[in-house]
Amino acid sequence: MHQPELNLHEMVLAHAHAEADRCALIESGRPVSYGALRAAVLSVSELIDAAGVPADAVVAVRMNRGWFQVAALLAVIESGRVAAPVNPALAVREISDYLEVLRPGGVLVDAEHASTGGAGGAIEMVGLQDAGAGALDRGLRSWDGDRPAIAFSTGGTTGAPKAVLWTHAGLTRSTVHQALAFQRHRDDCEVYSAPLFHNAIVSGLLATLAVGGRAHVLPRFDARAVVDLIDDGATTMFAVPTQLVAMLDVMGPGARLGLEKLVVGAAHVSEQLIERLRGVFPAARLFSGYGLSEAGGTVSFASDAELSAGRTQGVGLPLPGVRVRVHPHDTDPGTDGSVGELEVRSPFQGAGYVNRPDETAQTWVDGWVRTGDTARLSADGWITILGRRKDTARSGGETIYFSEVEDAVIEHPRVTAAAAFSLSDEKWGDRVEIAVVVDGEAELTLVDLQAHLAPRLTRFKWPKAVHAVSELPTTPMGKLDRAALVTSIEARG
Repeated sequence: MHQPELNLHEMVLAHAHAEADRCALIESGRPVSYGALRAAVLSVSELIDAAGVPADAVVAVRMNRGWFQVAALLAVIESGRVAAPVNPALAVREISDYLEVLRPGGVLVDAEHASTGGAGGAIEMVGLQDAGAGALDRGLRSWDGDRPAIAFSTGGTTGAPKAVLWTHAGLTRSTVHQALAFQRHRDDCEVYSAPLFHNAIVSGLLATLAVGGRAHVLPRFDARAVVDLIDDGATTMFAVPTQLVAMLDVMGPGARLGLEKLVVGAAHVSEQLIERLRGVFPAARLFSGYGLSEAGGTVSFASDAELSAGRTQGVGLPLPGVRVRVHPHDTDPGTDGSVGELEVRSPFQGAGYVNRPDETAQTWVDGWVRTGDTARLSADGWITILGRRKDTARSGGETIYFSEVEDAVIEHPRVTAAAAFSLSDEKWGDRVEIAVVVDGEAELTLVDLQAHLAPRLTRFKWPKAVHAVSELPTTPMGKLDRAALVTSIEARG
């Protein structure tokens, strides 16, 4: 007998029945109740139906970040179509290329992006947000677990853009798993400043709403604004290391006791940064997570206890139900601690790339997701990411993982951020160099850095040049943009 699957939009909007006036979202100080969120979701869902969008079509959502974009995404999912949140900052060429990938049946837009087109054209929601739609009331639609629900963009910074498809079951299970892993509860007040077009929306915003919590939705990351919200009573947040450093730089003296949970993702978190965070947020439980859209979002995390014990090298243990293995390059799979490509199998992993069958077959193999990340797997399942397979250099016949170099360099007391890269070299093949952000005015010389590295790295792994930079270039999600870094270093001459 067919068993119905719990849908995420049902979990979130169920709070409107029990406590319609309970706060769900806050934007610019304005609260939006679960009842108002439910009304907006139903209104936009009906708008999609009225526009004649095919029942199983992709609907792109190109809007500025805010509570109504959250409502629009949930509306597409409730309508049975596939929600595809789009980065609103994409250039004309980029948005055209991405819509060609999605082949949407329609595009939900706000006033600023009303010129955006698609296979089904733009569906404008201008004025709907302020109209206070609330007259419509009906039961929520429910969908089979294997029906597609949402598609997250990926790969746009390294090649042709792609979209990873998640089913209703995958979306719901991923949200529940992450709510449990990061200890979400109904009294949480989240500060959410990450993009809404990235799977971080699941572990940060949707997990909070699923348990009945509330969330501030910021139009963009602003360090001062985030700190002010924490001072005003926000209790949880997701951030990347670059954002945390910016927050620490604008904070005055004294501890903030109100922050209860801090989830750090998208990049390695150093011991120095953890120590600084402990000093400012002494009551907060810290988590460091790892994931990717293909695997269904977060698949492993390091707990507060593990980070406190100094286990900062790595991305933690798999979530319950998640299986991992490393596939040593050009050999058979194994879990003996050898280095190889990390492969993941989870109960919420993605279902493939939208309209990309060949690439889907290359990434989802025999039930496992090939992550493209080189990793070391310890006996207890602890995962240490050594970098993307392409984030290595072959220098003088030896393989060098950029992450190993970066981890050693960032232990220097004056280095606050570091990124390794390689340039083509007649002698070495790949010449590894390092870009660093340093405290103070004094120069960090190559000799100084090599003296620091001597007890930490084998000599062949030492960078052959050091470049001081004011900051490292990042993607919209806060991840290192290594290609942009190389371009800027080469432009220096």
